[in-house]
Amino acid sequence: MEWPRDLPLDPPRLVAGWPRGRVAAFRTPDGTDYVGLGEAARLDLGPGAGLGSLSSRLAALAERVEVPDSGPAPLLLGGFCFAPPAARGPWTGFPDGRFVLPRITVVRAKGQQPRAWWCGRPDGG
Repeated sequence: MEWPRDLPLDPPRLVAGWPRGRVAAFRTPDGTDYVGLGEAARLDLGPGAGLGSLSSRLAALAERVEVPDSGPAPLLLGGFCFAPPAARGPWTGFPDGRFVLPRITVVRAKGQQPRAWWCGRPDGG
């Protein structure tokens, strides 16, 4: 796929200009920016589901995702909730774990040019 010409590759501008919702962005302590836009796939984990459950679901997802030889491995964004449901505050309504494979991922290491890649839906959409 071709990168849309009106979509900037600068992570802060990319997040601000993304019209479709479902955005995740963060900066690591070493200054690397990660931006995930859209959703190609999502793994939700229920109560009591742990790393074993996540591992088996990741393996099933990996079988359905095509990775170009020259591209990076797909990056899942997400995490686990460790608070009991009554103490989740603004996170009420979210599952105990959620990991999203973004449709578009942009990574910019400090001092380097951003890299971007697309991921179509694993079901072909």
